[in-house]
Amino acid sequence: MARICAKCGAQNPDSFIISLCQSCGASLADARIANGQATAPTADASVVAAAPAIVAPEPAVAPSVEDAAKAEELFTVLMGEEVEPRRRFIEQYAREVKNLDI
Repeated sequence: MARICAKCGAQNPDSFIISLCQSCGASLADARIANGQATAPTADASVVAAAPAIVAPEPAVAPSVEDAAKAEELFTVLMGEEVEPRRRFIEQYAREVKNLDI
């Protein structure tokens, strides 16, 4: 199956990973698939003209060796065999927690 871009009408593969049109870069969130065939939604011209421009995301930055070392240290504290470092970490940052999933 393919999804048809609402902006340019290009056919795009139906994928959970790719969410942007391969031709124009528009979001495929508005693309429709009906009865096994993709159909582009109809849009009022004034709505399309008022839509915000799509901005390309910033390129990913590769982590540095220092970042990897910090991540390894934190992982060891939180998941390691020793309880005392984990307890100190929890006590130190407990008041800063905003979203706690129990």
